[in-house]
Amino acid sequence: MIRLYDFIVESKDDEDKGKLTSSNKERLELLQKILKNKKYSEYIDTLNKMLDDPKAKILLKDGFGGELGNMQFTFKKRNISVRKLRPTQSEIDITKSVDFPLEHPENIDNFYKNADACEIIMPLITFRGNYIIDGHHRWSQVFAFNPDAKMVCFDYDADISPIQMLKATQGAIAAVKAENGDGKIPVNTVDGENVFDDKLDSDAIKEHIKKTAVDGVVDTFKKYKKELTDIDKVSDFVTDNLMSLKSNNYPETIKGESAPNRGLMPQTDKGGTDSNDKKTSLPSKHGSALNKLKDGKFVQSIL
Repeated sequence: MIRLYDFIVESKDDEDKGKLTSSNKERLELLQKILKNKKYSEYIDTLNKMLDDPKAKILLKDGFGGELGNMQFTFKKRNISVRKLRPTQSEIDITKSVDFPLEHPENIDNFYKNADACEIIMPLITFRGNYIIDGHHRWSQVFAFNPDAKMVCFDYDADISPIQMLKATQGAIAAVKAENGDGKIPVNTVDGENVFDDKLDSDAIKEHIKKTAVDGVVDTFKKYKKELTDIDKVSDFVTDNLMSLKSNNYPETIKGESAPNRGLMPQTDKGGTDSNDKKTSLPSKHGSALNKLKDGKFVQSIL
């Protein structure tokens, strides 16, 4: 088992190793020593190691949503233009962006009928009205098919940077895991080609769209875009949207750190689950990691 004192400067007295002090000031200093100034990937590795240690779990619960916290998030439900949003991850899967609507064209109706408040499964998690924290492929899907749409977002704000917001979200997820005792921070992967990869050019995107689209796609588009009369024009339209996303809504380097890959991004709906409710990132539901960011506190100084 990984022990808490594996992360800190060892005590001169072996008998004191791993003991938690009752002083919140000293406990906060201990948490800072464990997590502060770590690069994002190292930060997540440390959170996962802490989830192996019962004493470290207590620190996680108290640091992200508990008595050691010293700052709260503000929260608003907003409809934000997809063109305004920027990803905080470096990978956008082409298959997760276009395949489902191309194979089930009735979903394209949602992107136009609900263009002022589009939602796929659940709202996006965003930060300061600009940065996507969770829901990148729901965003890229709407952008690809209707870049003029707005999406329903749970938008958070605090006096921190976007990379610190990612850390705070992962910390909140770790705290829920620590409380529920149900494993490590969840991860996801990109299976198809990355939209931001230079090798995926417009010709490759067009080919993928034509290969994937079923017969009803053109007829569905024609209800909203009369000029899209055949699959060539549809593929040109979707490709142009993705190329615009690729050029204008690229992930940015923040404070010297490049945007993380997909595997390091928060999975807010898997932070926890109430026994009587589905997994959710809805802030009003029990079990969500985001509850700790809406109603609880986090320790700004460890981010």
